[in-house]
Amino acid sequence: MSAAGSGNSGRTPPGRGEAGLILVAGATGMLGLEICRQLRERGERVAGLIRGDSPASRELEGLGVELREGDLKDPVSLRAVLQSVKSVVSTATATTRRRRGDSLKTVDRDGQLSLVRAAREAGAGRFVYVSASPGSPDCRWSGASGASKRRSAPAA
Repeated sequence: MSAAGSGNSGRTPPGRGEAGLILVAGATGMLGLEICRQLRERGERVAGLIRGDSPASRELEGLGVELREGDLKDPVSLRAVLQSVKSVVSTATATTRRRRGDSLKTVDRDGQLSLVRAAREAGAGRFVYVSASPGSPDCRWSGASGASKRRSAPAA
């Protein structure tokens, strides 16, 4: 069926925005922010999962990203964050920015599992988890976060 016959006139062009609302967890980090930027450039509807006082919030708002406040360590907060979300992309990790209570166990394991459960309960059809392994030949971790990631990664 052609675009003209699909009833799509006056809306987002076909192939753009068809994924519904996409939630990016870790949106205030370097990778998450870039994912938000690229999704918005493609015309997608994007929400960013943020923790209250993130300095990157203004940049996300400037991109047209809807801000949704929550925390992977608080499963109850994730229910509200995931309302009307069709897809989730998670880059969230405790290896680069830590707050009180953040650890590989509370964020990277338990928090991600809470996000997957909440996404499933909310009816999200897709979940993409993005992670990097310090054992990968393409990964070059440096500084304190690299040392932390190397210590936490299981030996291959």
